[in-house]
Order: sequence, then C-alpha cells, then structure tokens
Amino acid sequence: MKIIYPEYQTATGSTATSENGAFPVSNLFDDKPGKLWKAADSVQTATITVAVLAGGSNSIALFNTNATSAVVTAKNNAGGTVKTETFTLATATRTYNRVWMEYTAQALSHTVTIALTTTATTIQAGIVKAGVAVDFRNPKYGISESIVDFSTVEQLSNGAKYVDLRDIVRKFSIQILTDRATDFYNLWDIVKAYGQTPMAALIAEDVLDMQWCCFGTIEGFSGSHDYPNHSGASFTFEESV
Repeated sequence: MKIIYPEYQTATGSTATSENGAFPVSNLFDDKPGKLWKAADSVQTATITVAVLAGGSNSIALFNTNATSAVVTAKNNAGGTVKTETFTLATATRTYNRVWMEYTAQALSHTVTIALTTTATTIQAGIVKAGVAVDFRNPKYGISESIVDFSTVEQLSNGAKYVDLRDIVRKFSIQILTDRATDFYNLWDIVKAYGQTPMAALIAEDVLDMQWCCFGTIEGFSGSHDYPNHSGASFTFEESV
C-alpha cells in the first residue's frame, strides 16, 4: 500500500494543450474530482503538463478521466525524460478512470506530462496528485470492497422507485500489520495531516495499479499494539466525489 505524502503538485506553471474556459486546468488541483478540467469542445486528445515542486517526488496519479489511453512522461529539471509509460484504460471487458505511475525520485522541481486520448466527445479529468509515495505493507488478505451510492431514491405511489442516478464510489475495509516504530506512526501522521481532506492512495501494489489506486479519505483509523514490535492498523478508505 502506498499513499502520496507530502504532495508537491502545483497549479502554478501547470498547463494543458487545450482548455475550455469554463473548465480550466486549475480544476485539477482543487481536491474535488467532480470539478473537471475539460479540453475545448470536441477535442479528444490533449496533454496536461503538471508542474511538480522540489522535494523528492516519485509518483503521480490522475483520477476521474474519461481517457481510453494515457501516456505519462516524467521529466527532470533539465527536461530530460526520467520515465515514460503507456496505459490502456479501456479494454474489451473493463474501463478504468485513473492512472498511477512511479518514477525515480526527483530532488529538484520538474514536470510530468500526461497525454490523454478518448473516444468520447471531449477529453476531461478531475484530479491530479504528485509527490512522495510512502510505502506500507499491503493489506491483510480478506480486504473487503463495497459501494457507496449517492443516488436519490424516491418511492412512488404505485410502489415503484424513482432513481436519480448520482455518483457511486468504492469503499474498502482494510487491516495492515505495521512496524510500530516506523510504519504505524508514519500512517498515523498521514491520517492526522489529511484529516477529512482526500488523498491519493494505492490500496494494494504489485497487483493492478489502475484497479487499486484511489482518491479518497481514511475513516475510523484505529490501532492495536498486539505484538512487541508490530501493531495492527484498521480503517476504511472511501473514494471522494
């Protein structure tokens, strides 16, 4: 499991090759996935350039995009390519709306470009995060995944339901065994730093990052000091809308 903390992305100096004036690129930096950046009407391919401040960043994540493919390129302070990776977000059986990429840590300010392509009318995205990926053990086996449905449901007089479909997000129940002196209190510090502010996390790594990366909040964090040098941590992680 990994959490991006601290964050070093900045709207200052970040650009997009196409932008709808009502949906500017600055919307990618406001912690509201539903407040979108959009390219100009009917533009299906555009590139976002994300400015990343100095601090040792080694990861970037993009959420709530309708892209079918993405090419992510991290560049160092001199403009040289550090890493490039291509992501296929739409397959015959599954569609993902998010991307997570890690690269060699950069001590100096640098940029990451994200070239997005969609088959929809206009390319768009909701949130971008870049920073240091803090590494923890993966959750214990038995992680549960449920949905939170924000739709409005009204019972009609004939017994039928009127449904106003709204966002449906994922919620994970997680238990992790941590080294008390390091990871447990690192996680504790991150939970305190973010509070109810959403964060970018990779719930389980080395599986399928596009499936397991999430933007949301940690709820109900608790620990149990059951072993001399290890502690269990339990919490839920709920995606934000």
